[in-house]
Amino acid sequence: MKYIVGLILIGYLTFCFNTTVADKETYLNQDVLVNNSPWSFESYELLKIINKQDADVNEALIKFWVYDNSQTIESTFYNNGTGKFIDTAKNQIVSFKWTLKNNEMEIILDLNNSPRVVYENMELSESQFKFEKEDIGFDKKDIPERFYGTYFYH
Repeated sequence: MKYIVGLILIGYLTFCFNTTVADKETYLNQDVLVNNSPWSFESYELLKIINKQDADVNEALIKFWVYDNSQTIESTFYNNGTGKFIDTAKNQIVSFKWTLKNNEMEIILDLNNSPRVVYENMELSESQFKFEKEDIGFDKKDIPERFYGTYFYH
């Protein structure tokens, strides 16, 4: 009987320890993310074109799309799970809600019918916020081009 109780206790403590380590990592990342806000766009690295529809679409064009849409954006995150994107050139603000779990973040914009955005393979330090995500751009014929890459913020 003591053996069974001991096994149950060891299993429970192992589960609690693993949960605590993951929760602590998430909490520390959240703390770094919030305390170092706002984050400013630094650079982009294209990892793959998902559905190339137009022969004229290439890495240079996709980087142009990303830089054109991102270079004036600041991202601010708050402890309460909200945040805002500020376009400093256009003086526009878009609010959002965010959740962080391990190395993924989910963002839901405060806009009608806003899609869910997932930042994957997120890495965070005091000086850099790095993540991967899928995006979409439109070619000259308004055909959507999906691509996936790494964003770097400082």
